[in-house]
Amino acid sequence: MHESSKNLMKQFVDKYLKDFKCGAVLDVGSYDVNGTYKDLFDERFKYTGLDIESGPNVDIVLPSPYDWSGISIMFDVVVSGQAFEHIPFWWLTLKYMAKVLTPGGLMAIIVPRHAKPHRHPVDCYRFLEGGMAAMAQYVGFQCLESIERGIDSMLIARKPDFWPGMPEIK
Repeated sequence: MHESSKNLMKQFVDKYLKDFKCGAVLDVGSYDVNGTYKDLFDERFKYTGLDIESGPNVDIVLPSPYDWSGISIMFDVVVSGQAFEHIPFWWLTLKYMAKVLTPGGLMAIIVPRHAKPHRHPVDCYRFLEGGMAAMAQYVGFQCLESIERGIDSMLIARKPDFWPGMPEIK
């Protein structure tokens, strides 16, 4: 993770989570390659790291980014940084992220909008501000912010209190 990504996530935490009394946080793509977001979440939060391989900062290992069948708990906050460019069918992962987020919960996703390819193991996408807003629309969430800052784009979205759900995930 690069410094600008960590700074964006810190801005999200400072602005949107300052009044949270407590909550569960899921970090999608949490494997510590070169830094994590874990230290941004203080003792009010129960942080859980999720990835597709075991390693540092990973609490839950998925068999694939598209198989979340073993997750039965809900999270108040779901974050992901510098992972979606490495997920070939990221929209399927986004559906699962939406599914495990509590009603009224917050989602923050940071992705590169321009950067050199960095295969880990693949590098498929770059995202623009409009694409980030479209992510929120796709899962039926309220887009609170969709921004481009430096080499990154960021989405901050809120799950509605009543969410009819997504079409069946296959």
